[in-house]
Amino acid sequence: MTLACTERDGLPHAVFLRRLAGARAATSADARLGNAAFLALRLVDLLGPGRGPAHADVFRYQHAATERLCRELHNDCTETSHLTGLVRAAADAFQDQDALIVVPALLAYAHYLENELRLEDALDVLETLLCVADERLGQSDAVAAHLRVGRVNRKLNRFAEADAAYSVAGELAATVADIHGAFLSRVGRAIAVQARGNLSAAEQSFREIAAEAQAVEEREIQAHAEHALGTTLLLRGQVPEAIVHVWRAFELYDDAASRLRTLNDLGDRVGFERYRGECESRAGEMPPNILADFHFKAGIGSARFGNLRKAQDQLSKALDVAAKSGLNELVFRIERITAGLRDCAPYSETQQQSAAEPAVLTDALQEVSAGLARLDNVPSGRRSGCSRRT
Repeated sequence: MTLACTERDGLPHAVFLRRLAGARAATSADARLGNAAFLALRLVDLLGPGRGPAHADVFRYQHAATERLCRELHNDCTETSHLTGLVRAAADAFQDQDALIVVPALLAYAHYLENELRLEDALDVLETLLCVADERLGQSDAVAAHLRVGRVNRKLNRFAEADAAYSVAGELAATVADIHGAFLSRVGRAIAVQARGNLSAAEQSFREIAAEAQAVEEREIQAHAEHALGTTLLLRGQVPEAIVHVWRAFELYDDAASRLRTLNDLGDRVGFERYRGECESRAGEMPPNILADFHFKAGIGSARFGNLRKAQDQLSKALDVAAKSGLNELVFRIERITAGLRDCAPYSETQQQSAAEPAVLTDALQEVSAGLARLDNVPSGRRSGCSRRT
């Protein structure tokens, strides 16, 4: 399952102290946040089972010290808000002798850290949640927590751990007839298969999931599966069919963030350059597997738009990061794309695709084009909603 509440680097929650060790000064904002997070999670540990009830004075002393440190943090920082809320929730949980009170704050903090690409930190928080709540954790929260552990491990390129967490989530979902959670588990496992490079198996899984989700009217799951199927087909070089499935996902998604992601996949060169620029500004925060994947996809995109010099530069960066990080499957893909770089030129690609496209697929692409054109006439700010993610 997970390594909940184990001692990494010889000390629980040591991952947060790495910020302190890597900071230019102990008083820097990031160092102080890392120290506060470390102390907040050590406070939460006192709520866990098997430790015996902490003496009230011990908890009060540790809580007071942690709360005082949180008050000294910049109050206009999102992470400060999460830490302050976590410490407050821990105090309430201790007072009521109910560790479940702290679960929502831990989930929210882990979600924030994941979005900030602090993946090791997010995993530590999730493992703390599973340890502290233990068997008392409700089935719905347990499914959500294991799904998130799976996703974070997948982003860290730890596919075996990701698959194990997704498997646990699926088993838990099945015991309470949580169809949606069971589907999310399958989607997550299929995405891990895709990331490992088994594109054929991933494609088959996504097609099956999309069809089954449609049959039981699980619209969000169908959207996830169609989107992932599209990206899988793109990796397999089946660009026209990939576009059709990504557009289908756009039509199925209800939340604005997911719809925006699909539009980015379908967008023209302006959309590509905007995405590339945003990612480049955060390259220093990316873990190696995500950084290598970014340079790889940026290289492919540059090649498709005919900028072969920039494509070569991006692919070289991707290969360097992937090789140094032991991402062997990605190294193989980068080398294969690099070897045939000039074949990615827009003219030759268009010529090859147009000769191979069946009439049905051409009609579908025309529908996608018409749908994109219609979006120009839709007022902005009309989409809303949120969803559970895999």
